[in-house]
Amino acid sequence: MAEKIAIQAADETARKEVGKRLRAARALKGLEQIELGEAADVDPSNVSRWEMGKRAISEDGLAKVARVLDVDPRWILEGVGAGPVGLPSEPNTHRKVEPSAEIADTSPSAVTAGEVEAKVRSGDLAIVPVLGTGGGQMDWCPVRAVDLKAHGLGSGSVAAVRVPDDSMYGTPTHLKRGDIVIVDTTTTAARTEALYAVDVEGVITIRRIEPQFGGGLKLVRDRDRKEQDLPPERARDLRVWGRVLYAAVKAIDG
Repeated sequence: MAEKIAIQAADETARKEVGKRLRAARALKGLEQIELGEAADVDPSNVSRWEMGKRAISEDGLAKVARVLDVDPRWILEGVGAGPVGLPSEPNTHRKVEPSAEIADTSPSAVTAGEVEAKVRSGDLAIVPVLGTGGGQMDWCPVRAVDLKAHGLGSGSVAAVRVPDDSMYGTPTHLKRGDIVIVDTTTTAARTEALYAVDVEGVITIRRIEPQFGGGLKLVRDRDRKEQDLPPERARDLRVWGRVLYAAVKAIDG
């Protein structure tokens, strides 16, 4: 571990790769840089420098942020070991989700409606609505109650969104069509940089939002880094459904 830390300290490319993985884990955990810094007892400015590759992450800092993000420190440093929920080390390791298999993916033993109902009664699962469903798609989704509790939220404060396209399939997000993400519906104002569920041409989709000075917003697609600048008057009209907390179901085509 010490050798790898020394390598990234001397190699800017290695530092940037560490930064990408750290930012991805933080985003999927639903934390801003200042929140991660406070939770991990590290200076938030160091979190920013680590993510941008401007400073090598220390062994102590690595251990602290890995603990908060629930990932193997080696994953942040090298891309190996247990990464964040919803973001495998390699895209091809995403589990294929068959039609109507979301229940099995959320809770492997819950494969029938009766079993889901029993797990809801026991408190193991919570039922949350799915936004923007139609055409025969499910309008509810079972999620693990422990995941919601980790974010300090109940089922009445979140909703699920089925990712409609591959526009966010790129570093650091790796969300693709068919994935299901859980959003905090109590956060409908994009005041900090994070992933949000928003209306884009009448479709609920996912965008990275970067607030701009003066009240404007920048919407970013991770796949091609295409940016859309919204001046303050248009930013006020943007429908924000909530901030993305984590990916509940991962899917691949074919």
